[in-house]
Amino acid sequence: MKSVKVFLALLLSLLLIGLVAIPAAAGGPNLASLNARMIQWQERDNVIHIIVQEDDGRSIVGPAYVPDGKPLLFGFEWFGGDDFTLEELNAAYIDDPGHDITLEISGDLVVPEHSLKSFYQEAHEATPGRGAPWLWDHDHDGLGDRDGDGIGDLYGSVLFFRYPYPGLSAGTYYFTFTLYDGFAPFYSDTITVIVP
Repeated sequence: MKSVKVFLALLLSLLLIGLVAIPAAAGGPNLASLNARMIQWQERDNVIHIIVQEDDGRSIVGPAYVPDGKPLLFGFEWFGGDDFTLEELNAAYIDDPGHDITLEISGDLVVPEHSLKSFYQEAHEATPGRGAPWLWDHDHDGLGDRDGDGIGDLYGSVLFFRYPYPGLSAGTYYFTFTLYDGFAPFYSDTITVIVP
């Protein structure tokens, strides 16, 4: 009986990892759609800027309140600007075996730490005002810092990380993203999401 419980617990853990690690893989995500949603991180509670920005979900801001079943989108950018070529930016994060970004979920859902490195997009060249706004508009305010919040446009080399997550039922969830360099953790960011 004890071995059956252990087997069922292991099976449930693997199932949860599969649900978390590959929510966008089935059918392939529409990257332009993800990126267009991501620039709305200041307006939408279910779109959360992680790692650098002071967005909902952090202890200094307060939890992100997301409606029941509404899909989440987490993201951030490695900004190389004029200091890195596209190749150098890709090499530093996507191609470097010692770099990783992981996710662990706790609270009303528990999912062990696992890699999300596959959710990086190839670096691109951002030119403010040229091409689709999501290529260069960091915070959905148009060309320049039109809303005066100190967040300007992206320019030069930029590498996107976009992680879509399916909607959740009522509860409190803690999404801990950890960055690794040289196989060692160097930054961690925990986002609190409450589904009323």
